[in-house]
Amino acid sequence: MKYKAVFLDMDGTTLDNHHLLSDATVAVLQQLSANGILVGIATGRSIGNLRKYIDQMNLVQDFVPLVCYNGGYGFILRQNRSDQQSKDSDQDSNSTKTLEVVYSSPLGEQDSRDILALAEDLGCLAQVRGVGMLY
Repeated sequence: MKYKAVFLDMDGTTLDNHHLLSDATVAVLQQLSANGILVGIATGRSIGNLRKYIDQMNLVQDFVPLVCYNGGYGFILRQNRSDQQSKDSDQDSNSTKTLEVVYSSPLGEQDSRDILALAEDLGCLAQVRGVGMLY
């Protein structure tokens, strides 16, 4: 059976204990992508928190599917590369990235307020972020 896609969790799986991608992991992900296997990410993290990892992976695919915010949002991150850059993946000057929301199921306003109030009652720090701070 030939795999068509691999989705990665980040924390406790793809990242090491210092929240870093190892060179070996990056090499495997690049090889998967080069062999036509779509590499995607499914994580509880926000999209903005993934940017450095996606950039470090430097995948040779046109888009990266992302499931973020613990399944609350699905995105397609398009990596629009020039023809020259496709041939020389070390260059990033002609690359643009666009982000498309393909699925969203955010918490409602009242649920968000209830969570913040509970956190305050418990003396915990909680934040609610809008998707406006994406990539």
